[in-house]
Amino acid sequence: MLIAEAIEAPTAGAGCTLTGGAWHSYSDGVIVHGAAGVDIDHMVPLAEVHDSGGYG
Repeated sequence: MLIAEAIEAPTAGAGCTLTGGAWHSYSDGVIVHGAAGVDIDHMVPLAEVHDSGGYG
């Protein structure tokens, strides 16, 4: 996901570590440099959680 969403592609190294790269923060418009500055949220629609029995 990080590579697909990058506006400046990072370099993938050993162990899938990423170096460089830049991403646009949709929430505040800031350009983030370096994968360490990016947080990825895992969003699952409520209906999908309910249908899978993964609640409660």
